[in-house]
Amino acid sequence: MARLDSIIKFNGRLGDYVAYRLNGKWVIRRKGTRSKEQFEKGSNFARTRALNREFAGASYLSKWLRHSLQPWLEEDRDTSLNNRLTRAFLKLIHSGTGQTGRRTFSWKQANEHLQNLVLGKSDPSKRPFSPQPFPRKKADTLEFQSDHAEITAPPGAATHYTITVIALPCPTMRFTEQDQDYRLEESGEMPCIYESTPIPCDHELPSVRLETGKSAPDPHILVFSYRFLQLVADEYLPLRGVYTYIAGIL
Repeated sequence: MARLDSIIKFNGRLGDYVAYRLNGKWVIRRKGTRSKEQFEKGSNFARTRALNREFAGASYLSKWLRHSLQPWLEEDRDTSLNNRLTRAFLKLIHSGTGQTGRRTFSWKQANEHLQNLVLGKSDPSKRPFSPQPFPRKKADTLEFQSDHAEITAPPGAATHYTITVIALPCPTMRFTEQDQDYRLEESGEMPCIYESTPIPCDHELPSVRLETGKSAPDPHILVFSYRFLQLVADEYLPLRGVYTYIAGIL
């Protein structure tokens, strides 16, 4: 790379050379020799293409989950969530089997990478309940046993809380030879959602039971969302902040 020390300055490409401003100084360099065709077809870029495909697959999964949970994530607007989810899903893909760039995984492996992942700005160490409710699957139902869970540190003004439980059917992700890319296939099954009425803060967390409507349900991502309220003049006012996290995959 050379510095452009001349009365004549240009920004952009001129023949095989590219000029631009870097840290307040004009620099010029020769255009790279690698073409798009070399990257897409060259054997020396095969591993790079394979890793890019897996990263793209992780991005598809991250986008699917964020869009599926948008009503519960909109308030937090956590700008780091996409990166954190993509990183977690990429680890899940890497834990799968098969050739790099074509690996397949089982959702049964997902708890290691996704369980207890906080989907917002909340501090992961400040969970609102102790002990945490645990999910369990029985035939066509999904159950969450509270095990006498109580609030550990509610906001000072909180008088009540609500819980929302979302059970999202997991999509299937397959590598297609025709497209040379991963594709998501959703089951078409609607998510199961449970929303509680306001519960006094001095009451234990209730157990929750969701009917999936199938005798052998597909794997589900189970998401818990808590919100604290303040009762003022017979009206429940939502306090700022929602605690939403992945309880597990069953």
